[in-house]
Amino acid sequence: RGIYAAGGGLASTPPVKSTGQRAQLPEPRLQGRAGRHGWIAATAVAATALAAFCRGRKRRRQLSGAGLACKETAGDAQSNDSSGPQRIILACIFLHLLGFTMGGPILPALRQHFNLEATSTGLITSAFPLGMFFAVSIFPLLSDSIGRKPVLVVSYLGVGVGFVLQSLALEYRLSFRVFILLRVLSGAFAGASTVVKAYIADAASAESLPQWMAYRESAATLAFIVGPTIGGVVLAYSSLTFVVLLVGLSSLTAGLLVALFLNDPSRPGSDQGAPTTSGAASTSREASAATEDCPISYGAPWVPIVTTMVVSCAYNFGQSFFDGFFPVLCAEHFGFSAPAIGSVQ
Repeated sequence: RGIYAAGGGLASTPPVKSTGQRAQLPEPRLQGRAGRHGWIAATAVAATALAAFCRGRKRRRQLSGAGLACKETAGDAQSNDSSGPQRIILACIFLHLLGFTMGGPILPALRQHFNLEATSTGLITSAFPLGMFFAVSIFPLLSDSIGRKPVLVVSYLGVGVGFVLQSLALEYRLSFRVFILLRVLSGAFAGASTVVKAYIADAASAESLPQWMAYRESAATLAFIVGPTIGGVVLAYSSLTFVVLLVGLSSLTAGLLVALFLNDPSRPGSDQGAPTTSGAASTSREASAATEDCPISYGAPWVPIVTTMVVSCAYNFGQSFFDGFFPVLCAEHFGFSAPAIGSVQ
């Protein structure tokens, strides 16, 4: 079995015959100056993001009171039409998923920290998606009402604060139930994925939308490539607590970037004046043409919809099964170190 080396993390040692009891592995802890600096950085990022968001809301209220909000909205709409979504959103996608993927190699260490049996290990990976199930159902509708930017800020900051609280639970050795509850609460803010897609759809033109969706997938894929490796290396040279703290800081940074630099695009459903008769007729003709060109048979639309849902569910079931137990298999059966787990995951 893998054992903790002096520097922290799982060392690569040959597997030995099981004696029926799992070895108790001491966990390296966040100590001294590095720990204090980590908490100071987390607090500073959160405070800066909150202050920037409040300043932005205050400025919008002042412009509205002065009668300039309509002009600013029109200018933003023209800017979005000409240049498409702001590229800063790609950095936010990367940072948010970077923190999420950094948590893969630490699953064996979490199991040792809480002295979990194999049957309970899956609760760690299932708790976050449980909260996320409610977030992806509520946040898109909320963004239609109050705008994409406020919802993205709340989502990124909420996830970041949740992971910072998880690192505190690890540092002060709170119970496993408290840790799982914090993971569910963190997931309850993880509704940014669908809202980001809506933001891109609002800001991009019809011609550039496929390209921007490809950019989004590229940013997410890059995070899945480098995130596990970074998480494994950080765990090997610091501690479990510090890795979870970095996950939170990554999401907090994404929220800060959204609050400071992202403009909320005009939405298709916003009031733009009453449509003229000719405009309504043109819209009706375009809708009819789109319906005729649509590959889905409108006599039975549920067939392709249900098929897509079943395929997506099957894929995600296999992916979650892999993510939940592959790191433990590598650590306990093959004796992989944390960096090695991150590199193969």
